[in-house]
Amino acid sequence: MLNTLKAQLFRGGLKIANNLLWRGRNRSVVTHDYVLAGGQVSVRCYTPDTEAPRPVMLYFHGGGFVIGDVASYDGFCRDLCQRAQIAVVSVDYRRAPESLFPAAVDDCMVALDWLVSQTQVHGLSLERVYIGGDSAGGNLAAVTTLEARERYPGLLKGQLLIYPVTDHYQSGFASYKECGKGYLLTEKQMIWFWDTYLGRSEKEAFVDPRATPLRRDDLGGQPVTLLITAELDPLRDEGRAYVEKLQAASVAVSHAEYEGCQHGFIGIMGPTKDHNRAMEDIVAWLRHLEL
Repeated sequence: MLNTLKAQLFRGGLKIANNLLWRGRNRSVVTHDYVLAGGQVSVRCYTPDTEAPRPVMLYFHGGGFVIGDVASYDGFCRDLCQRAQIAVVSVDYRRAPESLFPAAVDDCMVALDWLVSQTQVHGLSLERVYIGGDSAGGNLAAVTTLEARERYPGLLKGQLLIYPVTDHYQSGFASYKECGKGYLLTEKQMIWFWDTYLGRSEKEAFVDPRATPLRRDDLGGQPVTLLITAELDPLRDEGRAYVEKLQAASVAVSHAEYEGCQHGFIGIMGPTKDHNRAMEDIVAWLRHLEL
């Protein structure tokens, strides 16, 4: 009960903050909301003012698998849609503690199935489908990409992972201690997020291929990847480690680490100078994939 109340308070605060930070920006982008799986999952489709068929990115929001939602990421998704001139499908997956792992993973696959079935209806191009996410959403994007490799071989043309969660805190990466206090994301918060998501305490070892992609040994055959890390982020080192493991699996991966930046600098803190710089790099990467 207390865990649920804590989550609800965090969710409300994040939504209010982001509405204020992004107030009045990119309102010309057209949006449509859809409910999937009998109300279990919902998505918001952002459409640029371009002729169909349009490239599309399936996007999973961050928030430690506990907070964050489509509403709190509305400003970021509008910005991505407008800058890159691609459709963005933002997914409201189930969150902990109300729904524990693997509910979010299952919901992300439901959203991908829906996207594949709806592309012609919404003027989206199946030839140019990308996937992305930040933080916990980066974890879900990585896991969904691996699931899609078998179900929809060759469908995904690019993978955008923004400071993704790739492993459990028990792995003991140095950045958890180096950057674990005094920033937007702390070590204490990550421990709470993981324990809430899995429904397990830190005393219980946990390894599952759909929760910790860094621990997998079958990372080959994935699409071109852009992985972004922040210098002052507890998740920095596991992001770097995932880059190395993707490279070892012969995945074409570009790694961009932003000096002096902390977790959440893209989107969550509003349209800051650092956010704008990163978005320019993301758009350039997407345009290169279109060549």
